[in-house]
Amino acid sequence: MYKIFKVTVTHEQASALFMEQKDPSRTWPQYVLYVAHLARVSESSEHRIIDNIIKHAAPKNKHMMLIRLDPNRFDYVAHAQELIAWGQELEDDRKKAKYLGRDVIAAVGELRKIEPRGATGHTKRDHPNQLTHEGGRVSSTTKNTVCPGRRNQYGLWG
Repeated sequence: MYKIFKVTVTHEQASALFMEQKDPSRTWPQYVLYVAHLARVSESSEHRIIDNIIKHAAPKNKHMMLIRLDPNRFDYVAHAQELIAWGQELEDDRKKAKYLGRDVIAAVGELRKIEPRGATGHTKRDHPNQLTHEGGRVSSTTKNTVCPGRRNQYGLWG
């Protein structure tokens, strides 16, 4: 069955396909499979897989991939997959560094309750005409204390 649908690609066609840019809709693992299949079909050297991956890598990662490249390895497909996994880790680490600390900030919850008047943590100075528990007006010493948000049995803010 495989021989019925076998496609032969010449070295010239393979060279043209290897020179094309990576399709942005493809993920890197899909691209490795595509390039590996292209090398297998065209009977090209598998070393071209690594060359093509490094060539089309992001400019930030290209230099680091060249440093990480081991020219003495002969399992080119596995080495290409390792380079791509390492490059994706670098990109993920950069994204995490961008949002560093936001997870800690998001974990801190808001403990204040919304008061009946609609304002969070309103104070007694917002209610100057209300009486205190003792029946007098709100004094200057109690003006800035926070209301607990409920009324006592006399209908006064406590």
